[in-house]
Amino acid sequence: MTLSNLLGVMYQDQAHRLSRTSDPDTSKEAAESVAPKLSRLQGLVLQYAIECGEFGFTDPELTEVMCMSSQGREYATSTWRSRRAELVRKGKIEDSGKRHKRESGRNHIIWRVVKDV
Repeated sequence: MTLSNLLGVMYQDQAHRLSRTSDPDTSKEAAESVAPKLSRLQGLVLQYAIECGEFGFTDPELTEVMCMSSQGREYATSTWRSRRAELVRKGKIEDSGKRHKRESGRNHIIWRVVKDV
């Protein structure tokens, strides 16, 4: 599945969760207009995970990269961990089973994209 196809599925899924089947058309349209804005950040995290490949990444690395980019400066650092966690719940990113010890001496999970994404 290509990244653009994956993002399209994510937008549809997000829009579906933001509206009920009994809602009027205007509510469904509003949900669809909001969904891409919410999923855009998930798409950025997923793209980063794909670029990291088998090496994976830690949450501090993700946050550092996203906050350094012009697209990520306006968001709190916790935003990126939250988007990564959402992608884990969606089955797009997984715990590699590996850990990386940072300068602080703390171990961090190395996350990676699920192979069939």
